[in-house]
Amino acid sequence: FFACINWPATQTDPQYIVWGLLLFSSVLAIFAPFLVVLKPFRLFHLPLYDYIQSLTLNIGETIHLNVLAGALVLILPLWAALALQPKWTERRWPRWVSAIGALLLLTVIAMTQSRGGYLAVAASMMMVLVLRWPRLLWTIPVILLAIAVTIWWMGPQPFLELFSSDGSLGGWDGRVEIWTQSLNALYDFVFTGLGIGTFTLVIPLLYPLRVNIEGYPHAHNLLLQIGLDLGLPGLIAYISILLNLGVMLCMSWRRAASALDRALTVGAIGSLVAMLVHGTLDAVTWGTKFAFLPWVLFAFVTNHYLKFRRA
Repeated sequence: FFACINWPATQTDPQYIVWGLLLFSSVLAIFAPFLVVLKPFRLFHLPLYDYIQSLTLNIGETIHLNVLAGALVLILPLWAALALQPKWTERRWPRWVSAIGALLLLTVIAMTQSRGGYLAVAASMMMVLVLRWPRLLWTIPVILLAIAVTIWWMGPQPFLELFSSDGSLGGWDGRVEIWTQSLNALYDFVFTGLGIGTFTLVIPLLYPLRVNIEGYPHAHNLLLQIGLDLGLPGLIAYISILLNLGVMLCMSWRRAASALDRALTVGAIGSLVAMLVHGTLDAVTWGTKFAFLPWVLFAFVTNHYLKFRRA
């Protein structure tokens, strides 16, 4: 974060940070499917899964499907915003490349079968589309009504189970139990937290669960996990960072003069929405291999805003 903030090149041209994120996401989307371990639980099955498993690379490292989805949904809105924004470049091929990049990430996210990833894609893409075409704002009530009718038709419990069943978690009830015990732990360790990386050690010892969390070492909620790791002071600090980022993005959106600046601002807004929506069901952007990605995004938002302040 501090390197991206203070590097003279990214201070002058913050978009370099975005280009780096886009390149990273492309490489990750291409090679990560051969490094993942497929979960026994799946929403659907495709022969492609068996083919990928037969080509799995053995390099001593694996990527959890939910972690992969959490990383890709963070960068997908940047690809989409560049693909949808006209006239940010005089040539056509950059927009085509952006569209291909967005489709690549969407394909891999769909293959992960991450329910949190699906929700994050839906929310972030709606945000990007509304900012690109404000008239689409009127479609949001219709979409929300359709979702409400679907939940009423299916019933609340089957709907919640669909978006929460995951192997050993035991469905929605297991997830609620993890949240409840995590809140109890945060209440007991309100100032200090449990400490980073101690979730699977402390929670089963002091707050016994009916589900096994050995393979799921977090509270399945981003803000709740940050509170458990850092205590309430750390959680307040993190929320303050998010609020500051929101203000900076709003100011950048109002001051953006060029089509490229508007596209990057819209993409960053969508990325922040994706992270928060995905964070309601998971905490893979904190304490994992890809935990640095949000901070790289935060660095771009900060330098992007400071560029307008200096202008």
